[in-house]
Amino acid sequence: MEKLQEFRTLLGVAGLVKKEEEEFLKMHEQLIREIIIGGSKYAKGFPDVILHYRKTIASRIENDEKREQSFEGAYKSMRRKLVRTLEKTGANKHAAFLMQNWTTIEQTLRKLQGFMDNPNSWISEQGRQAIYQVANVLLTRQKQIVAFLTQLEQMVKSRLESAGARV
Repeated sequence: MEKLQEFRTLLGVAGLVKKEEEEFLKMHEQLIREIIIGGSKYAKGFPDVILHYRKTIASRIENDEKREQSFEGAYKSMRRKLVRTLEKTGANKHAAFLMQNWTTIEQTLRKLQGFMDNPNSWISEQGRQAIYQVANVLLTRQKQIVAFLTQLEQMVKSRLESAGARV
């Protein structure tokens, strides 16, 4: 009976975290679209255009970070609860997977901000490629988290149903 309650908790928390992660995925996809479309467009422009674009993207990243910070306490609390519940159910590898991806995303956002702070990154083809690669890591990790949480929800629902519990 206690195990069923842990699975119910896991299902609820996973759903809440997944909802937030899907929002982050949408934001990151939009940010990357702006980087790819705008980056190649403005790369051949004048330095003042590049500076303006850099400020625009940096502002976008800053706004995303402010949004994250505005509910960071509740969000991080949900993440911790999800990880603890996974560990309680013996899914330590899954908990580690999530923690590793979240850490990578946080590091990637800082790296992306560093590129935004350096207008020279946009001028050279190498610089733009580096930006695209970093942005792609961000998007890939975010997609992995959402896919994992979707699979986790399905697995937990299946377990609860097979145990005869209502989902």
